[in-house]
Amino acid sequence: MLVVKNSMPLYQKFVNNKIRMKKTILFIFALMTATAVQAQGIDFFKGTWSEVLQQSQKEGKPIFLDVYTSWCAPCKKLAKTTFTDQKVGAYFNTHFINYQIDAEKGEGIDLAKQYGVGSYPTCIFINPDGKRVHQFLGFKTPVQILREGEQAKTNSQLLPELEVMDADYEKGNRKKEFLLTYVQKREDFGTHGGRPLLELIQSMDDTELTAEENTSLLRSLDIYDAPTMDRLVRLDAELMAKDRKENIRFNQSVMSALSTLVDQATDKKDHETFQHLMDIKDQMDLIEQSNRDNATIASMGGGIAYMSRPLMEITYYRKNGPDSEFERVYRAYIKECMHKEPVDSLIELTNQEAHYYNQMMQNDELSEEEKKDWSQSYGLMRLFSRVNGQLLAGSLFTGALHLWDIRPEHTQADIDEYTRWIWFFYAKYRNADLALPLVEKLVEFGKVDDARRMLTDLSAYLKLQDDPDEQLPVVQEAYEKLSTR
Repeated sequence: MLVVKNSMPLYQKFVNNKIRMKKTILFIFALMTATAVQAQGIDFFKGTWSEVLQQSQKEGKPIFLDVYTSWCAPCKKLAKTTFTDQKVGAYFNTHFINYQIDAEKGEGIDLAKQYGVGSYPTCIFINPDGKRVHQFLGFKTPVQILREGEQAKTNSQLLPELEVMDADYEKGNRKKEFLLTYVQKREDFGTHGGRPLLELIQSMDDTELTAEENTSLLRSLDIYDAPTMDRLVRLDAELMAKDRKENIRFNQSVMSALSTLVDQATDKKDHETFQHLMDIKDQMDLIEQSNRDNATIASMGGGIAYMSRPLMEITYYRKNGPDSEFERVYRAYIKECMHKEPVDSLIELTNQEAHYYNQMMQNDELSEEEKKDWSQSYGLMRLFSRVNGQLLAGSLFTGALHLWDIRPEHTQADIDEYTRWIWFFYAKYRNADLALPLVEKLVEFGKVDDARRMLTDLSAYLKLQDDPDEQLPVVQEAYEKLSTR
């Protein structure tokens, strides 16, 4: 008999190999299943809400709850595009128990009421104990919803500690060290501003408040306090006098807070607060010139405080009245704007820029690389000029519409003046998005020749720029409609 040392019987090897092969097949099957789940996006739990909570507690994962309705278009878009994204599925299937409910059917009705859902889609992140840790409304792209998921995961971990600090604050703890930690934890949780932040600012001395690590907190200030705002302006002026470059971060933080407070005063119809904030605005403009009428910074998230004071006043009085004050401010400001930048000069300037660009693109002596550089430079220049022009023209046009509503009777002299306004709006932003509504108003005022002239001018201007936004077809269509008049 053949004897093999240090070996197991052949039949045992055969059995062990079968076991290993079976385990390998099961592992590969599980891996393929997991990959398929990730590839198809978010895998939503099937079962009752009670079962979802049990599963959440069992796995120690928060719940991602999508509250939708059958008629909600953004809900359908969210489900069709974002929820099916592979990266979204991989993240949400790993970190959450995912669940969907129709807010108008079955237990979804009570769940929507329980969590105070009033618009759709509303997506809520809930800890295993049923406590909400985060939520968002409306459609989100895959990149955006991943950020929401990351915030929810952070909040889920922070909530127990934050609840202890909430209770400590309610008991009256106002120690500076506690407030600093508390405010930072609230910021991490996504709860910005509030009275704890105001109290922290008030507790800091000037050196602490202007320290780089604390300056960013000012951006979240959302409770108006006159002495605090006056103090911030004083500190800003002092810092700017010492070193403008170093102080720009503090200045931007104060401007951000000012924007929030101006919006609040406007929404609350708080005229007294609004007037004080306008005085603050004047002081901030004197401290830093770039704060003045800077539509670029305003449109890039800087806030309304970077707009001119008259524009902010126009917005306030348009929303809150009185109409007489709105008309006074509006007429004075548009007169000032048109005096500084005459319509013919604005159109001539943009024509020259477009002609020069066109010549560069037609220049055979330039290489394709040089033309590409010219095109990028011109595009960047157009971007900044369009941002400023669009914001001013759009704001003034909105104001004009309000003025025409509160003064429905127009004399011929009024209409002639309004026509000059409309040409100014167009000259500041020569773009079909604004020009077409302006043309409609010209026609409404009986100024059909002006309407045709505006569309003809815009067509020529777009051709000079090679029609980068592909607006020529709609402009030509609008002109053809006017030809029948």
